[in-house]
Amino acid sequence: MIDREDLEIRFATTLAPVLLGVAIFALGTMSVIKEPGCTFTDEFLSILAGVCIFGTAVVIDSALDTAQITAVERFTFLQFGYFLFCVVVGCLTAAVFFLYAAKQADAAGHSYRWETSNIFLV
Repeated sequence: MIDREDLEIRFATTLAPVLLGVAIFALGTMSVIKEPGCTFTDEFLSILAGVCIFGTAVVIDSALDTAQITAVERFTFLQFGYFLFCVVVGCLTAAVFFLYAAKQADAAGHSYRWETSNIFLV
């Protein structure tokens, strides 16, 4: 019989790539919508992608919780690879909402440009 810790780690290593796959599908599907102002599908897909990307990090972090790895050990885990993974996941999660804003601006006929107020979008 499989113990709980082994099951959690197996499930985490399976669930994380699936969540990333769903995020990729949601972002790809978002590009198909030609008039995002007419439906709420664009908003739904953006939120789904953001939650899936963030969920990937949560699932992987839970596996490290199971292994009882401290915050300092996580920072240096895999030669700082885990830290870089966390930075990239954070940037990707924020980028989903910037992509959504750019798509909305394009559909409205405006050019999307960076403004300091955009940081509060996220």
